[in-house]
Amino acid sequence: MRVLARIASLLLLSSSLLVTACHRERHHVVTIAVIPMTGGQIYWEDFQKAIQADASKYGYRISFAAPQSAADYERQAAMVADAIGQHVDGIIVAPSHQLVLASILQRATQAGIAVVVAGAPIALPSSAYAAYIGLQDARAGVLAADRLIELMHGRGSIGIIGVSPTLEASSTREKAFTDEIAAKSQIKIVSIKYGLSDWARGRQATLDTLAEHPVQGIFTSDEFATVGALTVMSTIKQRPYFVGVGQEPATAHAVIEGKLDAIIVSNPEKMGETAITVMHEVLSKEDYKKSQLLPMKLLDRSTLDDPAIRATQ
Repeated sequence: MRVLARIASLLLLSSSLLVTACHRERHHVVTIAVIPMTGGQIYWEDFQKAIQADASKYGYRISFAAPQSAADYERQAAMVADAIGQHVDGIIVAPSHQLVLASILQRATQAGIAVVVAGAPIALPSSAYAAYIGLQDARAGVLAADRLIELMHGRGSIGIIGVSPTLEASSTREKAFTDEIAAKSQIKIVSIKYGLSDWARGRQATLDTLAEHPVQGIFTSDEFATVGALTVMSTIKQRPYFVGVGQEPATAHAVIEGKLDAIIVSNPEKMGETAITVMHEVLSKEDYKKSQLLPMKLLDRSTLDDPAIRATQ
């Protein structure tokens, strides 16, 4: 009888533990860490809002963290490390540097965390992360080059204002821009300067370019550079032609006001929606696209009302 009682007790305990485990499993809240390139920029704020809105329908908890500067690579890497230490279920990250985050993102994957890379590529084989949601950065450079070639009738000189030579997304745009200029025009690129994700430095880089070279065109490959250059170009009566990558409302208004000839735009909400949808598919073990490139389009005064352009805003 004692043996039977002991067996019954063990079975009851096992049953209780199983119920407790199932209860915990049912109440596990999936946590996704979202780490964009930088904070305080409307583009990445809209990206985050789109993720939060779609995550709620899956019952996911979202935690956000972002470095103050897109050039603060080490801080972004530390944020990824923090997310790994918190044992999150997934990480959506827009890497500022394709090399600095490589080893830490590989560590996240090895820890069983689903990693979705968004916005810019990472220097890892595709097997080292779950999915990549990028932009047509090379296309952006080509669009900007073609517009300036048209405005300048294929002749003259251009200065480029970028963020950093090590920032992959803007570097890809700059290379595509310079290749297109060389292939289709007699325009000379006489200066490339960097603002390091700082509007004031972007402004100074623009001032230095204009002081050193009588350029007829300016290309800015990133939002920070575009806003910095805009503060200078807005004060010049006979300004150079000006085309840049821009997402903030100020840059769109500058196109309307004629202070900027064109901007290259993408849709941050679409990127956010795509990133969280793919993350859900990964976590649910559904079929999904491993790599997707979202469009970038040119906006100028003639295309402000184009539905295809509005779809990217």
